[in-house]
Amino acid sequence: MSTNTTQLSSSYAEENRAPGLRAFCIVLIVLVVFSISMRLWSRCLTPIQPRNPHRFWLDDWFAFAAAPWILAQLSVSLVCLERGFGLHASVLDLAELLLISKNSFILYFLYEAGLFLSRESALLFLRRIFPKNNSPAWFNVGLWIGHFLNIAWLIGYFFGTFFRCNPVEKNWNSSVSGYCGSTRILYLGSAIPGVFIDLFILLLPLPRLSKIQTTLGRKIGIAIVFLLGYCVIVVSIGRLVVVLTTTDALNTDFTYAGVPVSYWATAEPVVCLFGVCVPAMLPLGHHLMNNYLSPMASKVSSMMSSHERGDGYLRSGDEGFTGQGLGYGDSIRGKKSQGTVNMEYTDRLYNTHDLRYIGSQHSIPGTTAYQDPYNTYIRGGQHEALEITNDIPLNNIRVDRDIQITGVNMDRGSINRH
Repeated sequence: MSTNTTQLSSSYAEENRAPGLRAFCIVLIVLVVFSISMRLWSRCLTPIQPRNPHRFWLDDWFAFAAAPWILAQLSVSLVCLERGFGLHASVLDLAELLLISKNSFILYFLYEAGLFLSRESALLFLRRIFPKNNSPAWFNVGLWIGHFLNIAWLIGYFFGTFFRCNPVEKNWNSSVSGYCGSTRILYLGSAIPGVFIDLFILLLPLPRLSKIQTTLGRKIGIAIVFLLGYCVIVVSIGRLVVVLTTTDALNTDFTYAGVPVSYWATAEPVVCLFGVCVPAMLPLGHHLMNNYLSPMASKVSSMMSSHERGDGYLRSGDEGFTGQGLGYGDSIRGKKSQGTVNMEYTDRLYNTHDLRYIGSQHSIPGTTAYQDPYNTYIRGGQHEALEITNDIPLNNIRVDRDIQITGVNMDRGSINRH
């Protein structure tokens, strides 16, 4: 019995959820840096317009402002993981628990700041693509309502977090006398309004999207940002569900039970920021496509086309020969008889638009052959002519597609073409 208890205690102490969350945070850090860097690069490539001499607008500045807060949130999360977050609270000493509690309290404010600024960037992006003078009154009022809801969420979450415990120190030090409000209510008070605000931002411009007159690239960018916006809602709902199912465990073992909530809480601002940065990357996408990807694709296509055409090969012997061109379906057949090779060339040519066969056939009788076997190469793949060359000193024979042979003068040993 004692042995089983010891094994159970050892297994319990070794349970650690930190490695997965640590890798997840590192990936999110890379995604944030990538998003902001690509947005900045893309804006620098955008030509300055006479009506708008500034490369950056408010939506850009709010996105840039959100990045440091989100990176700080992810960095503090990594510090918590190094101090023991992910292990059971019962296996940690009081100093580690106190440090994790302080950092967790800081994470609340970093999370709300990053998410607030990212939402503001999304709202300002809508103002950018739907100018005030060209928008109906209901849309302009709706944008102001969106800003108001976002600011109200920020203020409510800030005061709800800061004054959840009295005194404030009790938020991270449970040994201090006083009382604290429900953690469940705090999480629900943040998640439910957050889902509503995200949904409001997404639904607001839908009536106008069908009437928008802009370039195809910009329409694609708008579609992408809305798709990623719905991903933000999925993350918000996921965080809400996890909070509802783990509230009791959070109150008794927050360092271990809080890991699933941390996945959703760290992903939400990052996904929101990435979503508002994607449309701004379109000029960079055009630049890379026109200067690098398209030329590279053309070279690859040209190389593959040249390889597919290739060079045909023909070998003759004493009795006869047959060969097949590797270009457009060219073929040549011949028969050796009494020092003369009768050659028939068939050209299979297809219409490139509807692939209709429009082939033709030419015969070249009376061609003199040599007694020794030799190799003949057929070079096909061109619309204008087929060239037959020998590795012995013979004149090249070029057969045009519009040649018609009507007779052969055997006495002169030449071919009359009319």
